[in-house]
Amino acid sequence: MGAGDNPMNEEEINRLAGLAKNGTREEQDEAWRELVPEIKVLAYYAADKLGTLPRAIGGLIDEAPSIVFERLDRYDEGRPFRRWAFAVLRNWMIDENRKRRRKRKYEIPNDLVEDFPEISRGFEPRPYENLPDLDRPFSDADLTQLEKDHTAQARVIGLTIVNLWKNVPSERWQAWLAETDLPHDFPPQEMEQYDEYGERIERLAEMLHVSEQSLRML
Repeated sequence: MGAGDNPMNEEEINRLAGLAKNGTREEQDEAWRELVPEIKVLAYYAADKLGTLPRAIGGLIDEAPSIVFERLDRYDEGRPFRRWAFAVLRNWMIDENRKRRRKRKYEIPNDLVEDFPEISRGFEPRPYENLPDLDRPFSDADLTQLEKDHTAQARVIGLTIVNLWKNVPSERWQAWLAETDLPHDFPPQEMEQYDEYGERIERLAEMLHVSEQSLRML
């Protein structure tokens, strides 16, 4: 099943995870290619639920597949892969930001507060079972939550920055665009060629005539 096909169910995800861990080299490579987009979606949810600002989410999503891959030998195939990978990513994000706070506490005392405000308030992330369905495209529950949490402008630009705009059904995307001052064909097709978070930020800043910093602070 390719990246453009219908969303994979839990059974298929678990099967691919098993192949990625124990299959032949060819099976591992093919399974991993199909798992990477799923892992990036999990990373988006993990970062969002921890209160990560958009300026930081893109880098975390880009690094997430390598983090899961490094720990794949610890995966128990009797467990749902998504639940396991989500826990891996959430714990990694928390640990990384704690390390960064200790390293930079004299330079930027509020670093963790800025990037993960819920953690600084003693926020306990909701358990995986309470999260929306993580299949692609986003479910109605996912979209409703995004609409509750962010303005239309922030939703559209934010999802473009983290390269997840295609997870939104086209009708819903157009409805969001209608609430903004952005063109109806936003983002332009050229955005698909930018694989790196920083490249997307740079191009969007040029396109919207705003500073890169303002986009990172959405």
